[in-house]
Amino acid sequence: MKTSLWLIVISLSMSLCACASQDSNNNWRPTLDRHSLFISMSYTHRQLIDILLNPLAHDLTKKAPPFSLQQGQLIKRRALFLTSHCDLIRRKIVNASVDYPACQGVSRENRFCIIDFHQCIARCPSYNRDCPPCEQKAIQCLSGKADLAP
Repeated sequence: MKTSLWLIVISLSMSLCACASQDSNNNWRPTLDRHSLFISMSYTHRQLIDILLNPLAHDLTKKAPPFSLQQGQLIKRRALFLTSHCDLIRRKIVNASVDYPACQGVSRENRFCIIDFHQCIARCPSYNRDCPPCEQKAIQCLSGKADLAP
């Protein structure tokens, strides 16, 4: 009886210590499950392919206002999906070298924005098509953290 009481006391004190040691300034994020990362990977790759096939992505020299607005949004989306792709490489979800050339200019300081993006895409009911709310939230987060190379 005394042994079980001591085990209960020790387990409760360990759980209290674990809860008390968590960072209180929003730097803590839950770990991502593989299912969410796979959903985000398929979404990221589909969007990157769409951007690469978009005719505006090939002609960044047009100065007409409608084209420049669309190109600006396209560049931001490309930076978001490139950052997501590089994060997926670091997490070993995408099989590519860590020295992948396109990831050289991508900052790791944006990891919380990308974690939130992965989670948002996994929860998005229409991730098979588009999920603009997740994209806009991540683009705003990334633009507030650091500049991204397109």
